[in-house]
Amino acid sequence: MTGPLGTSLGVGVDENTALVIYDVGETSQLGEVLGASGVLFVDLSKSTVSTVRNQWAINNVISSYLTDGDTYAFNGNKVNFATWKLNLQGREYYNDAITSNDIFCNPDKVIRNNREFAKVTRRLYDNRRDVTTYGDTDENLPRFRVNVDKSVGGSYGFGGYHAVNGNFYVSFTGLDTDIAAT
Repeated sequence: MTGPLGTSLGVGVDENTALVIYDVGETSQLGEVLGASGVLFVDLSKSTVSTVRNQWAINNVISSYLTDGDTYAFNGNKVNFATWKLNLQGREYYNDAITSNDIFCNPDKVIRNNREFAKVTRRLYDNRRDVTTYGDTDENLPRFRVNVDKSVGGSYGFGGYHAVNGNFYVSFTGLDTDIAAT
């Protein structure tokens, strides 16, 4: 699937974060994430959109969330994690994943859960037990459920402590994401 502007890749940059693009316009074009938060890459190339009983849904969206030091090769959608990050499988900190009742952070709420999608998905990769989780949107009529699944082949989570600021960063690639009205 391609979006309305003819692209199959969406990119969202968090606050206090930059995506520095090298070799612009070349086949070697590369983006490097720098900063305190992360960058969400949404690959729509294999996704499908459907409407059943006037209820909209999109399936097979592949999400990647990269943090400081990670790179993204735009030619081939290849992710490289920073060398100071390790594969989280077998090194998970939490026992369980979390869910959310405001997965996309309703901007109209007085108290917002900023970056909730990033929190839920990073915790999915940094937990021992769960391979799927979900979040619901805050608004009604319609309300949407976002299901995420890390058990799909080619899905990896990496994490590590940053040498300069000491923060623990979690990045991932290949997360299967489905969104449907409930």
